[in-house]
Amino acid sequence: MSDPAENKLKLFFGPIGTGTHASLIKVQLSQYLPHMKDYPEIVEKHIHAFLPYFLIAPENNREPALESLLIIAKEIPQVRERIIEKFGDIFYKFYPYWQGSRYFNELMSVLKIPVSDKDKHLRELARSVVTLHQPLIIIMGAGFSYDSMPVTTELQPFLLKLLREVKISSPMEMIRENDRQVWQIAKDNSDLFKKMFSGWCANTKPAPQHKIVAKMLQVGQISHIVSFNWDNLKKELIWVSSGRTFQRLSMRALYQNGRASGSCMGM
Repeated sequence: MSDPAENKLKLFFGPIGTGTHASLIKVQLSQYLPHMKDYPEIVEKHIHAFLPYFLIAPENNREPALESLLIIAKEIPQVRERIIEKFGDIFYKFYPYWQGSRYFNELMSVLKIPVSDKDKHLRELARSVVTLHQPLIIIMGAGFSYDSMPVTTELQPFLLKLLREVKISSPMEMIRENDRQVWQIAKDNSDLFKKMFSGWCANTKPAPQHKIVAKMLQVGQISHIVSFNWDNLKKELIWVSSGRTFQRLSMRALYQNGRASGSCMGM
């Protein structure tokens, strides 16, 4: 025999995310809310019905859907954990884009985020650095400067110019067919390579991540930087602009077999 309470609430949850606009759901919410308060376990069971409004429905559904979730979270505290469970990853993913929404911000406050394991990890990390004054060791590779600098696979024009400088007769053919030889030539002509690359770097501008790391260095929130490549943006903005003095260690000094490359800086 079916549960009358669940059947009544199915009248509310049934149309959600199935083509009914979220604004209509929000209008109907008030008449079902008293029944939801009496049967929070049924609301927990069906709250996931709102998911399509954030995943596949037209964007204009998002605000009324957020408002509905906010009302439910406020009025029925027992459902908050289930909202976090079902929607936490979505909220975390879109947090930077939805911060302008009053309903979203208020919902985050009611839910007492973190709303996901990733969010919890980042908040604990931020607390250890800012509140507990435990400095970080930053590990970075070429991708750190991705917004401002070319990565290895985007260096073809630069390598082409380098190969022509050292009189390679068919530079494009070498780039296409023998990548290892190209980089060996760059290594054999390291002074020229560095000079040309420095010229390339001169026209680049720092990205937000460079400025953030420089500031964190300045206030002592970073103790060491381990970098598997080093470009002018890292050196000039992070090293020089931070105003700190570093001991710079090369991997070559640490590993004599030449298999590792990189540098480690520490105060």
